[in-house]
Amino acid sequence: MHASETPDTPPQLALIEVTEKQRQDATHWDVTGMRATMSGRFDFTDLRISDAQCLGEPGIYEREPHFEGGIWRYCAVHLGGVEALLLHWRETLLSRGRFDDSFQLSRYARAVSLTRAMASLLRETAAKLPSDSVTDTSLIEKFVTSALLARQFSEEVCLEVLALAEKSLGTSAFRPGPLERIRRDLSLYVRQAVPDEKLERAGRVLAKMEGAPSW
Repeated sequence: MHASETPDTPPQLALIEVTEKQRQDATHWDVTGMRATMSGRFDFTDLRISDAQCLGEPGIYEREPHFEGGIWRYCAVHLGGVEALLLHWRETLLSRGRFDDSFQLSRYARAVSLTRAMASLLRETAAKLPSDSVTDTSLIEKFVTSALLARQFSEEVCLEVLALAEKSLGTSAFRPGPLERIRRDLSLYVRQAVPDEKLERAGRVLAKMEGAPSW
């Protein structure tokens, strides 16, 4: 616990050295995706945190619009994963001489169109981000809702593009290699951060709005 922390202190981010082998436990990260992250647990028992290691003031991490509203940033990771998938998918079809097949062309074109729509929405969402000086709760709430909706759309795009690529490539999409790793990592990453709960929050805001939900 930080020297100035009490049970009622809001959470605070800190940069902490986690290289002590005896405190590490990687056995809990037993999912098939995102293995390269080296995720796991770290025992912080009796570990003191200095003021120099702390980032920002207590509670700032959960302050909107950068907490839930910041969800658009990891949607950018979704986008990067999909774009990488498209690249390897295309190279595989070219190497097989299958890019003259009408079904393959249709699947790939559909995936590209979805990815473009996703990129456009994320740029639009990021451009709406209020500055730190904005205190208008209505404006902040609208941005957070926009970010949550963008997160929902990005998940749907990822899942459809994954399905299209798997149908296009068949069992080779599941054989070890760059494309299989991207497919496995992306399918896990889009399942994070309780998406149903976030969509429900967006729905509650939309339900309170009068007229068409546009801003």
